[in-house]
Amino acid sequence: MDLMHMTSNTLTHDFFGSNHWSVFTADEETRNIIDCSLSSVTSYHPLHKADVECGYLVNPLLYGNFLSFLNEKTINSLHTVEAEIGSRTVQYGRVAELLQEKISDLQQLEETAMYDTIASITQAHLAHCAYTQAKTQGLLRKPAAFPGINGQQSAGVQKVVAWQQFASLLSPSISQVVEFAKRIPSFQELHQDDQLLCIKLGFFEVWLVHASRLSNEAGLTFADGTCVSRQHLEIMFDREFVTMVFNFVCWFNNLRLSDCVIGLYAAAVLVSAERDGLYDHKALQPLQEQVLEALRQKVAEEHQSEPHVFPALVAKLRELHLVGRNHLEHLRWFRTNWMHLRLSPLFAEVFDIPRHDAAQR
Repeated sequence: MDLMHMTSNTLTHDFFGSNHWSVFTADEETRNIIDCSLSSVTSYHPLHKADVECGYLVNPLLYGNFLSFLNEKTINSLHTVEAEIGSRTVQYGRVAELLQEKISDLQQLEETAMYDTIASITQAHLAHCAYTQAKTQGLLRKPAAFPGINGQQSAGVQKVVAWQQFASLLSPSISQVVEFAKRIPSFQELHQDDQLLCIKLGFFEVWLVHASRLSNEAGLTFADGTCVSRQHLEIMFDREFVTMVFNFVCWFNNLRLSDCVIGLYAAAVLVSAERDGLYDHKALQPLQEQVLEALRQKVAEEHQSEPHVFPALVAKLRELHLVGRNHLEHLRWFRTNWMHLRLSPLFAEVFDIPRHDAAQR
């Protein structure tokens, strides 16, 4: 480093026995070093701060000592800085290690929470779904009986008779879906109105997910083995709706999913935050994301060679919700003709259909 700029000016002054002085001006960095060390420098020669600020008068003999002093101070300062940097590097390294440990702990907590979610939903599904592989193994199928339907009846009467039989077959699944929903982690923390709405709007969709395993393009099979043919379903509903139902059934069956994945998918169907009429969409959103992530992980584990399965399941949710909405639209006709129906109290409550005993009260 060039510590000074020498001039040709010479002053005559008697200082420590020398009358030859050189005037120099230091660059800014050097002046800062000198300023910081000024109190120590005066032990070598009596420079004053005023002299430092306007340019230094330096005895040539003492100047060498002064430079040696500055070099020593600079080296010592650098060693101090290096030691401080080293110390802080160790500190920062330890902080980084602690931070990494915290991240690792959080990841373990998340993995544990996700495992608990998967386990809880799977257990709920196995306990409260009548359509699991273990419960339907060796099931004997039989066609549904509609004794009240014959060729002489009007279409309206046939519709009432067929649908009333269908409702009686469907009713046992309502309490099962309710119990399943209650065991989905955090579901009961939702607003009570939202819990009820999720069950009312999602019940038919969840039941269809469950029943798909036993069903095929010829008809829907219930947990007791009773099979309602496509022809009878078209009496109750319409051909377009029935086609949508069987399209989903066939597609879902082709995936050959395990009970665990079916349970997780049923939970994802139930806790959809896109339902109309929800009181608190934002409260339901984290639960939906948690269930979908649990579904993603389980599908990735069981279908490693089929990366398309999870995106396809998620994409199919919209179509399944459409099936559910169309089903609710069809129920308007039955609400209008409620006086001809005999329904279980729970079924009537879930689908908001008046009952005779309620009307008499």
